Amino acid sequence: MNMMAILALTAAASNFLPVQQKLDQIDRTFICPEDLPSDEARDAAMNLFVEQVRSLDPSATVANLVAYRYSLLVKHQCVKTLDIMKRN
Repeated sequence: MNMMAILALTAAASNFLPVQQKLDQIDRTFICPEDLPSDEARDAAMNLFVEQVRSLDPSATVANLVAYRYSLLVKHQCVKTLDIMKRN
């Protein structure tokens, strides 16, 4: 592998790591909506989620946000929220 290829891979990896670390932070701090104490807390959590994702990718679409949030709901086994989503 030539030096330019190594530098390109290193740059790509260094750009990826901060994003992955931020995604990991979102994942670690995610709380199922049904475990939050009030509608105000759920609204604040949703606003924070959108703000965090948009800071990583300002061009993220609503579909991107919904897909990522859904994956977190599944991963964290947010059964009540997922059940409500299925019924609506």
